[in-house]
Formats: sequence, C-alpha cells, structure tokens
Amino acid sequence: METEPTATQDVGAGLVPAQDAVPGLVPTQDVGPGLVPAQDVGAGLVPAQDEPSELERLRAELDAAQATLQALTAERDAARQDYATAVARYRQQVIAAHADIVPDLVAGQTIEEVDSSLERAKSAFASLRERIVGQATPLGGAPRQIIAEDLSALSPEAKIAVGLSRR
Repeated sequence: METEPTATQDVGAGLVPAQDAVPGLVPTQDVGPGLVPAQDVGAGLVPAQDEPSELERLRAELDAAQATLQALTAERDAARQDYATAVARYRQQVIAAHADIVPDLVAGQTIEEVDSSLERAKSAFASLRERIVGQATPLGGAPRQIIAEDLSALSPEAKIAVGLSRR
C-alpha cells in the first residue's frame, strides 16, 4: 500500500505538492491526487472557468441585493409622497367642511396631526368669537342715557353744561 507523498517527503521528479500550485488555476494534466506537474506551478496553468469563484458568486448576490434595495427605496419614497399629498388634500377638505375654525391653525404631516390641530383651531375660533361678541357695540352707536330730570326749565347754556358734565 502506497502512501501519498507529503511536503516533507520527496515527491518524485517533476512533481510538487498541490498546495504549492497557484490558487484559482488548474493543472493542464492530471498526475494524481494532491500532486501537480512541477512545470505547472505558475506557468502553463489555465484559469478554472467552469465554476464561478466564491468571490464572483458573492458579488452577484451583492449586486442583486443592491438592486432590490434601490427598488424598495424608490417604492418607499413614492409611497411617502403619495401619503403627503393625501394629507394635504385631507387638510383642504377639513378646512372646507368647517366654517367655525381658524384655517391657518389646521396643519400637520399626518392625518392624526391634522385632526388634533382641527380641535385647536375650533377652540381658538370659539375664544375669538367670545371676545369679539363681548366687545361689540350695538348697531346705531352707543345707547343713549335716559335723563331722569326735567331740563325744559333750564337755559340753553345750562342744558349744554349738564350734557358736558355727564360725559
């Protein structure tokens, strides 16, 4: 029974251990397990093209993953834009449907934010209305004061003096 030559043994004339061969290259002739012809260590070797190397396989996987990432990123960006457009349209519909709000206070980047700002806009409008109604002057000017005393006996100058003193 013959044993395979090792790196420390004499492997015979013209043969070297396979680990001394150039990686990624295959010998031009088969001389036995673990051995390559000495002339094929470096020169005269042909690249192994039948199988893709591990590096080529990983590069192909990386390229596929990057393409998928770009497609998903574009899809996400389009969905975000569509959502922003929908929120803007919703805001316009909310403003049109509510006459009892301050339109500038209705804002938000999401539907929930628009809804919560709608409540604030309603509160602000109600507060402003109460203040304005409380300060309103009746139509026709200020009400006249009723004079309880009879001024008919007074002279015109005295009537003017009484009128000025009541201001």
